[in-house]
Amino acid sequence: MAVIRDLLVHVGTGHAPSHAFAWAAALAAERGANLGVVLACVPVHAGLGLSAEAAALAQRLDRERHEVLRVTAERLASSARQQHGLEIGLRYLPGDPVAALQAAAGMTDLLVLSQSDPQAHDGLSSAQLARLVVGAAGPVLLVPHIGLARCEGGERPDALIRRVLVAWSATRECARALRDALPLLCGAAQVELLSLSSPGAAHETERREAMACTAAWLSRHGVACSLRLGHLPAASDVPVAEALLSHAAETGADLIVMGGYGHSRLREFVMGGVTRTMLAAMTVPVLMSH
Repeated sequence: MAVIRDLLVHVGTGHAPSHAFAWAAALAAERGANLGVVLACVPVHAGLGLSAEAAALAQRLDRERHEVLRVTAERLASSARQQHGLEIGLRYLPGDPVAALQAAAGMTDLLVLSQSDPQAHDGLSSAQLARLVVGAAGPVLLVPHIGLARCEGGERPDALIRRVLVAWSATRECARALRDALPLLCGAAQVELLSLSSPGAAHETERREAMACTAAWLSRHGVACSLRLGHLPAASDVPVAEALLSHAAETGADLIVMGGYGHSRLREFVMGGVTRTMLAAMTVPVLMSH
């Protein structure tokens, strides 16, 4: 059976990262996994041509921000020791946080971050998160910036992930996400594979057969799942994300698993519509893999 042995959670500026930390700490305690913290934020001088005086000021501001990050992370680590008995190591990653976190994702079972808060002007933006997901060497799990009450109370929840919704499609990205999520699926009480398409879409029989093959593969790993084919009012990306979130709310899903879609078009990074909408509107944790 697949298991999680190591988690890494990102702590940046703002209040939202504490919610991601609370989720990661609760999962680490539940699964008996190691939890590490990476401190990373965009340098003050990033992308700027500065004079010597301005560069010195930027370096001082970067040191001050690093100190704020360190104090925040140590406070969170102290709370996790008291609540869960976890010992947590801190690691500072200088430079471009996206590149640093992409590299760090390759040496952990799961990288946990906070969704971007649209009301705050700090932390990683949605565009940076999308770049991170598409370029990471491992799975990325994003926690809603509003937090989850089940993770942040004084008592440990019975199970952090009880019901999982998988946004299924016959794509490489979906297959990668399923493999990466397998340790979390193994511990869930309910797993549902949901495939969405427009009414009258072709190849529905092939889609059902492919879903059944996926279900058989999961079953051989000890994961029982249900299959559901849903229909959309129109063939566009945004209704897919909205339908996924609506179904997750109706079924009480604790986690959504999906492929992260995006590509580079010349020098511009182009994010898939479903990925973009999910990053902006998620209401439950979402595991993405590319």
